[in-house]
Amino acid sequence: MSLACGFFNSEDGDREYFNQDLSNFLEGLVEDGIYEFIDDKMMVSASATPDMHVLVGKGRAWFNGTWTKIDAAYQVAIPAADAVLNRIDAICLTVNKTRAVRDNYIEIISGTGSVDAPTKPTVTNETDIYRHVLAYVTVPKGSTAITQAQIENRVGMGSALFSAPKWGNVPTTEEMVAQWQTQFDEFMDHIHETFDYDAAGHLQSEIDDLQTALNNISDTADTTPGGTAESTTLITSGAVNAGIANEATARTNAITAEATARNTAITQLRQDFTDGCNLVYNALVTAGVTPTAKTPDAFRTAMQSLFDKGRAVSRTVSWGAQLSYYWYEYTEGGYYKEDAYCHDIFKINGVTVKDLSLRRKTNESSKSTSASGTYSLAAVTPPSTSDIVRQSGETGWDYLARFLIKLGISVSKQNGNHYGPNSITNAIPNIKNKGQSYPTARSIAWSCNVASYDAGGAYVTNNYSTHVFTVKGSNVLNQTVYFSNSESPTWTNKSGTFTC
Repeated sequence: MSLACGFFNSEDGDREYFNQDLSNFLEGLVEDGIYEFIDDKMMVSASATPDMHVLVGKGRAWFNGTWTKIDAAYQVAIPAADAVLNRIDAICLTVNKTRAVRDNYIEIISGTGSVDAPTKPTVTNETDIYRHVLAYVTVPKGSTAITQAQIENRVGMGSALFSAPKWGNVPTTEEMVAQWQTQFDEFMDHIHETFDYDAAGHLQSEIDDLQTALNNISDTADTTPGGTAESTTLITSGAVNAGIANEATARTNAITAEATARNTAITQLRQDFTDGCNLVYNALVTAGVTPTAKTPDAFRTAMQSLFDKGRAVSRTVSWGAQLSYYWYEYTEGGYYKEDAYCHDIFKINGVTVKDLSLRRKTNESSKSTSASGTYSLAAVTPPSTSDIVRQSGETGWDYLARFLIKLGISVSKQNGNHYGPNSITNAIPNIKNKGQSYPTARSIAWSCNVASYDAGGAYVTNNYSTHVFTVKGSNVLNQTVYFSNSESPTWTNKSGTFTC
């Protein structure tokens, strides 16, 4: 046996303390665990824009004689998904006290992949290495992003309990939940017996009062000539006891009926929720996306995917061209007119992408020019939904309705009071259409060619020009414009649309 103590001032180096001495001091005050009421409690969440990373929230912890502090969301990369196997990864806060490391860090332990039902990895400790599971992350085959629905937080449970002071017996979250469940079960199983016990005590008090009154009657009768105390007591007490028994039976039947009604209501609520989830799931499948589970978080992820599909659909874009062909000017002699002139302007969405006007001199039998490039359609930024998180006590339907409303989609309440599965189902067909209001960026390739021809000499009566305008590799215009020497400038305007 030994006795240790501290801390004292050092005199000429006679009092030296190590990290373990400070750990011994703190271990006497608090249990190992995560501080429940500081920041985000190291809860794990998906990235604001889901990708193959997760975020460990801010928080502080005390494990295995060491402290850990995260003062800003800590990004952790999830290993790439397998092409054919699903798996589950564990996100651990690891305390490594080996001499070579002596550090705390976030570690990922990957489970064994499975085609059908992956299992959680077995997380073990080693000599001087201690692992505390913060969360499990499901990584479906071929996935490229981790959503909140794929994260199962374990903070406050298992090896990542909340820290507690050692001077009080503070139960863990798991112990509290188990205690509450036991109390509820006992309440439902014994509610009748409890009622009977309370009622019996009350009724026994009534019986005692009545019996005292009957004894008084009996004493009075005994002092009366030819008294009838015995018969009076027997008859009266028998009638009273029968009445009390009937009242107890009636009350027992009433409480039994009430408990049965409540159990029936609870069962019906659970069935209604299951039916509602099936309704929303089927509506999303019909709309073109399949949720990963029948839960509000999985439904939200699927709705976001449907909205993004709407953003990616083709959109209609306009094109236009203004063409003319005419003689450029008169000369003082010899030829009637000197030069031919082609006027060519090509547009996309009302914006000129090229002015390809061309001048051909009299001594040139033909002349041509061409150009090509790209036209960019900017994206329309949709409303941000990153602030839509499920609130404590909020129903799944209210949560999904808030998400849809933030996207600008109208959601109707059921019976005019509450959001329900029908509210969400009726709004689902509008999600993809709403996404089309916020299209993604596009890059459109275009090219144009212009050529001018002299039909055969200086005094010809017919000259012409050709104009070709191509968008996305397909001709949207192939126009020939003719001009006679006696005509004024000839203008041709063309327009149309294409999809991209």
